[in-house]
Formats: sequence, structure tokens, C-alpha cells
Amino acid sequence: MALSRPALVASLVLSAPGGSLIAEVTPHLRSFFDAERSALEADDLDAAVEANLSWWVDGPHRGPDDVDRNVREQVREMQRLAFELTADWDDVPEKELDPPALERLGEVPGLRIFGPPRGPARLGPVSFELDGVHAHDVSEILDRHGVAVRAGHHCAQPLMDRLDVAATARASFGVYTTPEEIDRLIEGLHDARKVFGLN
Repeated sequence: MALSRPALVASLVLSAPGGSLIAEVTPHLRSFFDAERSALEADDLDAAVEANLSWWVDGPHRGPDDVDRNVREQVREMQRLAFELTADWDDVPEKELDPPALERLGEVPGLRIFGPPRGPARLGPVSFELDGVHAHDVSEILDRHGVAVRAGHHCAQPLMDRLDVAATARASFGVYTTPEEIDRLIEGLHDARKVFGLN
């Protein structure tokens, strides 16, 4: 809305586009990550901000002149402030979940995982279906275990139709995910099988 009809927008909020919103690291997205990382390593905030504007605001089919100048400037200011506020934050060391969440999901009989295999192209969100249980029922049962997942088409109904899948559940994993949360997810999926008489 801000890009196509800026007169209707009173304010903007900068939020990170990572996590569950990015399904796969494409070559174009990888080039953005590389450009941003190189600029930040060189302490060139202007170049890092411009990389973000080019990718997230302009996009692949527009140039800077195609975007409302005021919107572009507001996003520039917010992105620069975000970099400045986080510049002195220490990097959080990666800690691999042991075993990884994707492998833990393999413990559940009848669970079909969609997307690339474990590796650099695989990010936080994991879409899956549990044979014999609708995704909305899976979501409801997981909710009873304190696990929030999304259920439905995830804005991908043509793909769901092509895969002949009614709906999927989608769990998102991030740096904040704990082994105990993975345990609750697995327990909840086993419970869903039990509720539907699949054990």
C-alpha cells in the first residue's frame, strides 16, 4: 500500500522480513544478503541501507524513481536507525538444536514435510501435513500443548492444488526456539495421531 498509494499511509513500521516469511534463499536473495553483509563489514551504513532499499522497497521490477520519494526516505531513515541501534549488539552464537527440529519431526509416523531438505536453502518455517488429520485440527491440538502453528494455504493455494494437498500446518523455528518447545511440538503431533485413532 505504501508503495502504490502513499497518500493513504499515515505511518510505517520497519520489521524484519526474515523467519517465516522467507521460504527459500534464492540466488537473488543471497546476492542481497552478501551485499548487505559486505557493506556492514566495511562499516558503510549508507551502502547497507541502499541494499535494503533496492531489495525490499524497489524490488526487481521498479527503480528508485518509481517509488514515492517520501516513502523511500522514511524507509531509509528507519533502516539506518535500525542499523545504528543494533551496531553494538554482540552476535548471538549459533547453537544447533540437538537433534535438529527437522530430524525430530521425522519421529512422527505419517508426517509429510514440504520444502527443501535440511541445508543452506532450508530456513525457519517448516510446512507439513499429518496423514489422516486436517491441518486445522493439527493446529487446534497443538494449541492445547502450548504450540502455535499456522494452518491453511499460506497464500499458496495454486501450489497446494498442484501438490493435491488440502492444507498444511506450518511451524516456524528461530534462534529463540528451545529444545523443550520442540518436545512439545512432537508430543502434540503424537497426541493428534492418538485423538484421530492413528496409533
